[in-house]
Amino acid sequence: MVEFSASEAAFTGFRVVRERPTVAAVWTLIFFAVSAGFGALAAYSFGAPMNKLIQILDGEVNASATAKILELADQLAPLTVVSVLLSLIVYPVLFAAMNRAVLRPSEHAFAYLRMGADELRQMALTAVFVLLFLAAYIAAIVAVLIVGALIALIGAGVGPTIASVLTGLVMAAAVVGAFCGLVLVAVRLSLASALTFATGRINPFGSWAMTRGRFWPMLGTYLLALALAALVWSLIFALTAASTAVIGGGSEALATLGRADFTSLATYFSPTQLAFLILSALSSALVWPVVLTPPVSIYRRLASSHGRPNA
Repeated sequence: MVEFSASEAAFTGFRVVRERPTVAAVWTLIFFAVSAGFGALAAYSFGAPMNKLIQILDGEVNASATAKILELADQLAPLTVVSVLLSLIVYPVLFAAMNRAVLRPSEHAFAYLRMGADELRQMALTAVFVLLFLAAYIAAIVAVLIVGALIALIGAGVGPTIASVLTGLVMAAAVVGAFCGLVLVAVRLSLASALTFATGRINPFGSWAMTRGRFWPMLGTYLLALALAALVWSLIFALTAASTAVIGGGSEALATLGRADFTSLATYFSPTQLAFLILSALSSALVWPVVLTPPVSIYRRLASSHGRPNA
């Protein structure tokens, strides 16, 4: 039944980077430009509320702090909108690039990056999944409210102690069930991006039939890929920490690792922050291929048996 190699699929991202290292270099530059640009916008236009938010989050988050966070969130709403819009552009383009690197490796010009019909379809697919997630989230809330009402009715007859135990058991079962369901659906629909890219049609559910009977080997593949990505991230984080300590003048600089000062552009682009941005961009350029290409590799191996194009 299984028509793909878990290890081969899990290591696809490493092969993409090894075969074309210049592609990873370009991705690093792009990730750096996006992060630095967004950070510059935050420092230039929203420096004060950003610094206040960081200070609050560094302390104890109580009721008073929560109120301040909500107030700051209102001030930072325009920046949040920019972040969401940026994500809706960057990630679909990234998904299309990873699909192209595996399914059409000869199209390596511009580091597999484009802005055309393939990317627009990935954006539409992303929007569909976001809407499905929101619908599932609302349904889960309604279900919890209904269960809570039923437990309250039962509690009136069995007493508060038993009702409290029942509530705990039901909530624990709901959390475990929701997590398992999310993993199941995520794995079964994980080929949707590659399927949409290869067929040129937005198809969020075609992956369900292709993955029938292959859940466990696919889950194992993705867990292996995540472990490899975590290893890469850990190595680069260690390099980032070492660089921060050297540039910042000692181990005390590690306390501010990744925490930018948004007071001004000059304080934001400090030497330690620049080093952090560069190494974070390198981490993204190496980790994302490891995480995103295994489903594309699996799709390529399964496509022919399901009458689907594999390029």
